[in-house]
Amino acid sequence: ADPEIAPLLQSVERTRERWIEVIARPSIQEVRADEQSAAEARVVSRRATTLYERLVLTTDRLGNTINANRSAGFAQLADLSQRLSNVVVAAMVALLVAVILAGVLLFRWVLRPLNDLRRQIRTVAQRGEHHQPITPTGPTELAAVGRDAEAMRRQLVSEIDDARTARRS
Repeated sequence: ADPEIAPLLQSVERTRERWIEVIARPSIQEVRADEQSAAEARVVSRRATTLYERLVLTTDRLGNTINANRSAGFAQLADLSQRLSNVVVAAMVALLVAVILAGVLLFRWVLRPLNDLRRQIRTVAQRGEHHQPITPTGPTELAAVGRDAEAMRRQLVSEIDDARTARRS
């Protein structure tokens, strides 16, 4: 329980029990015993009024404290919600920047060298310029593919030259 609310709740309980014990139960017993005037006198007595006012006062204090704590809790919740929104927005911006950066890096380091390698291979294959070397570029893996393509081109050039030599002889 809340350390501020628990004592107030106990005070309300004690005050309520006191009012029930001193005013309510005896008045009910008097009504049941057909002592209506004694019950009425007890209910409107100064003591009954004092106990009832004390009960209302302690209940109001408890209610006000609960409302103040609830308002403070809502304010804290609103603050945390705003902070969370800020963190989510910052995370989304960071993610967007990361995606854009990844796209740029992918284009520069992978797609551009890959397209260059494709262009070189097409040039060698389509135009019959099989003597033009293929220059490996890009990241290690793409450069390895370029070297393999260059090795294949040299092998094909060697076989073409061997075939020409064989035809001449």
